[in-house]
Amino acid sequence: RPKWDSTTTGEQLRLMERNSFLEWRRGLVALEEDEGLLLTPFERNLEVWRQLWRVIERSDLVVQIVDSRHPLFFRSTDLEAYVKEVDVRKGNLLLVNKADMLTVDQRIAWADYFEKEGIRYIFFSAALAKIKLDEAAAEERDREELDNFRLDEDEEEDVAEEDVEDEEEDSEEKEEECPENARIIDVHELTEFLQRECPKSLRTDIPNPKVTIGFVGYPNVGKSSTLNALVGANAVSVSSTPGKTKHFQTIHLSDSIILCDCPGLVFPSFATTKAEMVCNGVLPIDQLREFTGPAGLVAERIPRRVLEAIYGIRLRTRDIEGDIVERQPTAEELLKTYAVARGYTKASQGNPDEARAARY
Repeated sequence: RPKWDSTTTGEQLRLMERNSFLEWRRGLVALEEDEGLLLTPFERNLEVWRQLWRVIERSDLVVQIVDSRHPLFFRSTDLEAYVKEVDVRKGNLLLVNKADMLTVDQRIAWADYFEKEGIRYIFFSAALAKIKLDEAAAEERDREELDNFRLDEDEEEDVAEEDVEDEEEDSEEKEEECPENARIIDVHELTEFLQRECPKSLRTDIPNPKVTIGFVGYPNVGKSSTLNALVGANAVSVSSTPGKTKHFQTIHLSDSIILCDCPGLVFPSFATTKAEMVCNGVLPIDQLREFTGPAGLVAERIPRRVLEAIYGIRLRTRDIEGDIVERQPTAEELLKTYAVARGYTKASQGNPDEARAARY
């Protein structure tokens, strides 16, 4: 974002932002043409980038939410550098969401990598947090119903105590298996962690400012689910107010913390392909035109036996002479086999419909 101060008018700032954005996009095109690099699809709407600039400027801590299945793909080092350019006192934090999809060994490996690279990180699962919140709400409803029906209190307390003991034993066993640096924290621990990470606001222009924590990430990484979990766990003291623009929202989490929700946006990248973006859920499958690339990645990276088990198919792969051999299937072999198994055929000639198979 171009530099501005209190003397800059709104019209001047919008003009500078538009010119700066166009110049940045021209630079990306020049790199693509001169270096022969493949530029993946990215957010081209200036208004969305304006929201990102404003969220970073007003935030004391910027939390970048990434998908645990491919953290480095969803992490933007340029974003982290830009946060420090705006103000070196601002903090960066990597929230690895959907961590329940990783094994303990995988989380330990990622934790070792993050610590080696000096990256501040936490493992979290919005899905697990929602389950726990729902269970807590259900237990509360059950208690109210029991009180209303006036059941035997002593008997109910004994049952409740046994359930709590069982849950505590299960959680203790899991904690013993997983070291602290690779543990998935719950929503209450996340709230406490954010408070410790950024104890006070950097603003000095107003009295008793609240700490502002910005949440940024690609679409489909679970940013909204994480925020909903945080708000749900603190529902007693939460009030939600719209932000000053129609795109990002400020959520008053407590008397001292404001959450700032930035709209999901896709950052430009030269290191990945459109196929990877489809497989990672960044680009919607419904708009998929070229399907062999994503299908090829799936066929290459997922073990053959896993593909057969998940889709209920039997892959027959042949060598150049037509003999059956044991190897990973190609995209064409996988799609044709799946199309035949599901009955997906082209209307004209009855051949397997590979395009439909790729989507469904």
